[in-house]
Amino acid sequence: SSFSRSVVQASLVGCPKGFLVVNTTEDQTCLYCPPTSYSLDPQDLCTGSQCRQRECTPCPQGGSCEGGSHFRSKVEGATWVVERFTYQAQRQALVYRLRGCPPGHILVHDPTNPNADQCVECVFRTYMLE
Repeated sequence: SSFSRSVVQASLVGCPKGFLVVNTTEDQTCLYCPPTSYSLDPQDLCTGSQCRQRECTPCPQGGSCEGGSHFRSKVEGATWVVERFTYQAQRQALVYRLRGCPPGHILVHDPTNPNADQCVECVFRTYMLE
């Protein structure tokens, strides 16, 4: 009798929040995001369903990231939202974006660079109402 042999290539498709999925033919793993970075979607920055090894999203200047999906604002009362951001080569990631700062702070927001978002305290003897 003759046997037909087929090879099935399994591919890792998911990981917990705070990790990045890697599913190349050489590697199938979940990479934990180290301190000063974070991940809200394990497939951030993938090309289609192929996810190569890559860096996690850098923490914005106005935030503190202890690794995984952890994020905390450096300024109490700042308003942050999560949105999908498109980087070069049409790769996308869920990122924290700053939308508002408390009185006494200036909002620094560059639409092309989520890493620069921060609330900067007003200079002595100046103020900001909104």
